Amino acid sequence: MGKLKDNYSGNAARIAGLPRSKISEMLDKAEEFLEEVGIDVNEFVEGEKTRDFLRLYLLMPEEVRKKMEEYIKGRYNMPHLLFGPKDLAEFVDFLRKLGDTRIGGGRGWRWWRRLSRVKTLEELISTLESLGDVEVLGMRGREWAERFRSGGYTLEKALEEIEERAGRPAKEWADYFIRKGLKDRDFNLERALRELEMGGEEEAMENLRRLGIGKPTARRVVEEPIKAGLNLPPKILSYLFSLPPELRRYMFYILSYRLGKGEKIDSQAVYKALPVNLALLYLSGYLKSEDVDDVLTLLAKVNEGLDKLKEVYPEVFWGVEVERGVKLSRDEIANIQDGLRRRGIPMKAGAVRRLLSETLNSPLGDKVWEAILQRRWSKVADLLAGYVREKGKTKLLARIPEQVREKLGRLPEELREEVLEYLERRDLKPPRSLMKLKPRLAFLLAYLGLAGHPEMYSDHLVRGWEELREKYPDLFGEKPGFILEGLPPAWDIKDMLRRAGSKNPEEDFSRLLREHGEEFLEILRTRPKGYLRRLRGLLEEWHRVPVSGRDEEGEVKVRVLGEADLLTEVIQEITRISRKKARDIARDLLRGSLKLTPSDESERPLRFLLYKLMDKGIVVFYPGWREEKWSLRREWRESARRTLEKELKALEQEILRRKEVRYVCSHCGIGYSEEKALEHHFTCRKCGALITTLDEETEGAEKYKKFLRAMERRRERLEELIQAL
Repeated sequence: MGKLKDNYSGNAARIAGLPRSKISEMLDKAEEFLEEVGIDVNEFVEGEKTRDFLRLYLLMPEEVRKKMEEYIKGRYNMPHLLFGPKDLAEFVDFLRKLGDTRIGGGRGWRWWRRLSRVKTLEELISTLESLGDVEVLGMRGREWAERFRSGGYTLEKALEEIEERAGRPAKEWADYFIRKGLKDRDFNLERALRELEMGGEEEAMENLRRLGIGKPTARRVVEEPIKAGLNLPPKILSYLFSLPPELRRYMFYILSYRLGKGEKIDSQAVYKALPVNLALLYLSGYLKSEDVDDVLTLLAKVNEGLDKLKEVYPEVFWGVEVERGVKLSRDEIANIQDGLRRRGIPMKAGAVRRLLSETLNSPLGDKVWEAILQRRWSKVADLLAGYVREKGKTKLLARIPEQVREKLGRLPEELREEVLEYLERRDLKPPRSLMKLKPRLAFLLAYLGLAGHPEMYSDHLVRGWEELREKYPDLFGEKPGFILEGLPPAWDIKDMLRRAGSKNPEEDFSRLLREHGEEFLEILRTRPKGYLRRLRGLLEEWHRVPVSGRDEEGEVKVRVLGEADLLTEVIQEITRISRKKARDIARDLLRGSLKLTPSDESERPLRFLLYKLMDKGIVVFYPGWREEKWSLRREWRESARRTLEKELKALEQEILRRKEVRYVCSHCGIGYSEEKALEHHFTCRKCGALITTLDEETEGAEKYKKFLRAMERRRERLEELIQAL
């Protein structure tokens, strides 16, 4: 024991790129394996195949190595054929001694290996019957089934009869190799073993030619040594070792010579590739549906290639199925595009192909597939448009608050569809004014709680309620509480509040209704003498701000204090300055305008902050020679809401990304993905400390968790601020 380790541990370590201790352990296992399969280790060490064996054995993952061991043990029932003979003459002499013993690979042996897996005679007969007219070792599958069913057969006897037809007598192989050696001086032991495994070079080349592979490529695959892509994932290698030898060599040829040059498999490559190539790459797991945009064309060509493989190699691919696909031309895709465009869903060709692939895997898949096969492109466009709308509604419902979802679920389908269509069009943004909507839709939005200040629009909403009450008396029989009787139209109420000094009539209406109730409603309904003075008095009770100066009539200037706090929060969030500075800027803007001197360098920091607010649509700038004026925009709330919604979305994505982090620096708390941690050898690139898992109690983990909590608090603050806007 230790012969391999003593002679090859250094070379093997360089080949595999692993530590010498690990290589020594693996070489001991390799020596045990050689002894188990009956190979003399002393002769093997001096053989020419040692380096190739080590390269294969050491570079393969453990899962594939086990598969290789089982494969070598089971092949020909003579493992010493792999490494025993020293030259072709010795090998031919050995075959002559075996006489009529049947050995060899090829199709016959593959049929035997497949059929020998059955456990009962009934299962064997059923398998052969399912093959129908497929030729199995000189007879059709159904003929074999009838023969074994006739009686007198056991499973062992049936399998023995099949095994007798698998392979060729050893003496025939010996004569064949002598003839090959006489014709071709380059024919050697390595090629003889390769032919023995494939069942003959001519048969292997003919099989590849039937698959549509060119003659030069087929000859290169069969005759020349192929460098195997041993850096492939274990699952792909396992699949390759289950293929016929010539197909396995062809796959190694594709992966090492074609894709090894950096060629990428995209939609354009799919259109040009051989169907057989795509089928093999897809079945091995190297090529996946998500790697290309045009999945339908990919699956269509994979199915085409699989049909070819079943025709040439039924013993391997019979019963293998993949997802359905169809190759659509540009004109057919253009027809679907036109149909979607007419239905209000414009899409590019690539997006249409992706949508088709997605829809085929949905509950609508069968209908879409049927329409495609019938070439009914208008029907396909209808189904795709319905799928897109349904998908949009599903996403929309997920964003709607739960209470609103419950109310929406109680509505009839017609009304529910009407509301969802409006919300999808507005992206869940509240309507600017219910007066611009039809009474029925305006009432539904107010009923669901999706419209602000519905009481102000009572005159408009009552018409929508009456319309719905006639059609759905059970659901809308009682008048809802947000409809107030006797109020003037909303535009009239807004005009009165503006004349009374309100800058935000809708906000002031709700607050006055909440604070003063009946007194406020009586003023609006009756408009008594001096009603503007009374409204101004109600506003001044909670709208006064501490400012210096009076107007021409000696009255104290009045501005909305409710907006001051809100504007302060917005300015602080956008500019990241202290609350005191933000409050001063907000009050100056709400008093009228903020005036600066262009030549005053001391005002430069303030001007820089105002430019930031102008970029976000909060303020407007009026330049001048002697002084410049900054005023608050009338639509500043909408601009601020849009800005903060973008910040909130970016923050939520950042929080999700950081929550996926599992490794952090134990000192400074920088987060690392598993790939980055491995790349830096679990050493922090900033401070050099050890990278540990987030679950461990370290100083860095606590810092990282504290930072996450701070981000969560900021997210809650942004949500509250957006809600207030």
